[in-house]
Amino acid sequence: MTMEIFFVGLEETGASISLALGNSTASFSCTGYDPNPQIARAARKRGDINRIVFKPKKGVQAADLIILAVPEDLIREYLEILAPDMKTGALIMDTSPLKSGAIGWAKELLREGCYYIGAIPVLNPDLLTETYSENTLPRADLFSGGFLALVIPANTPEHIVKLTYAIAGILDAVPFFIEPGEVDAVIAAIEQLPALMAISLIRSALKSPGRREIRLLAGRSWVQAALVGARIHPQELSKSLKLNKHNVLRRLDEFSEELGTLRQLISSDDDESLKHYIEESAKEFYILLNDRKEGNLSIPALQLSPLPKFSMFGRLSGLSDPSKKTNKDRS
Repeated sequence: MTMEIFFVGLEETGASISLALGNSTASFSCTGYDPNPQIARAARKRGDINRIVFKPKKGVQAADLIILAVPEDLIREYLEILAPDMKTGALIMDTSPLKSGAIGWAKELLREGCYYIGAIPVLNPDLLTETYSENTLPRADLFSGGFLALVIPANTPEHIVKLTYAIAGILDAVPFFIEPGEVDAVIAAIEQLPALMAISLIRSALKSPGRREIRLLAGRSWVQAALVGARIHPQELSKSLKLNKHNVLRRLDEFSEELGTLRQLISSDDDESLKHYIEESAKEFYILLNDRKEGNLSIPALQLSPLPKFSMFGRLSGLSDPSKKTNKDRS
């Protein structure tokens, strides 16, 4: 029996999942919708999707599974559109990064007999160091060898969970359970904080007295770092930050502490401590990459070496002294 799957959102994530399903031996019929008709037509022309519709209500009624691959600030809007026309027994799998709000909206809006599971597909580890390009196209192996983080509401039927596991298997991704609050805390660190760092990098360059020379000399390192923030639609990023405000502010505080420590190490005469700080950070980065390539889920807690405490911290750096901070959850 053919399973009807409806994709809402046909950019990299949605179209890549569709390609992976299309390459499997299972029988799927994939219909797609994207709020940008040009993206939808391009996905159909490339063969990422079997057919497209230009109104979401036209695709949802027959769907056994809805893959919701849109930014987190649009999740509630699409749940409101889709929920009334979902057939009994259908599942919405939401791939947006933030989950605390989404799981609550699903509980509020979906009628009995319709289901929601939050899923975060994690990138193929072989692609982690590839340079991002605006011309990046969907690919069937985008999540192969990665993970599928799952937020599963209580009382979800076993057959719905098994369906989610089957999708993970087709993606060649290892499924694991995670709490919605934990997801949001992690996303603040690995997605939202890098975007904010990039925005700050751009603004500091624009305000610099040497901004003309920066424009002339900016190379790959600066452009790729800045692109992390510049490529995200401003409304999408700003709404995302507001949705996860508590976690984002906490990560900003933690990052400010690290910047303050770096400033002090650079301004001091302790060259060995600065060198050790950089070496240790690079070492941990490559350990992370290796763990991801090996699919290691049992990563021990990070134990960084203690750094010397500096006096006059706040006055020199413009930041608060991290030694006076209260302990925070470092999840």
